[in-house]
Amino acid sequence: MSTKPSLYFCHHGTVQHKLGWFSDVPGLVHCNRDILEILPAHWVQQQSEVAALPTYLPIDLIAEAVQDHEMGELQNHLHHNNYHIEKLDEISNILLNFSKQVE
Repeated sequence: MSTKPSLYFCHHGTVQHKLGWFSDVPGLVHCNRDILEILPAHWVQQQSEVAALPTYLPIDLIAEAVQDHEMGELQNHLHHNNYHIEKLDEISNILLNFSKQVE
């Protein structure tokens, strides 16, 4: 990243940490329900001296993905509770409103 973005929209994890921990850029974050249930925003912000408090998508817009096949041992080990985002029209509005707030 050669310049500082005005905002980010990404998944919780290493990409968010790179964007959110090394700058004060406001971010909108998506993740699985297990992560959302622990309300991670304040913990994430506390990992950095400069981080802005990230905003997470509402839990009611996140659903667990249904596995349609049996996973092998490696897939089970790497499994991180896949999810999908429901109500894309609502998510679009949330993202649009978020971007307007940070202009």
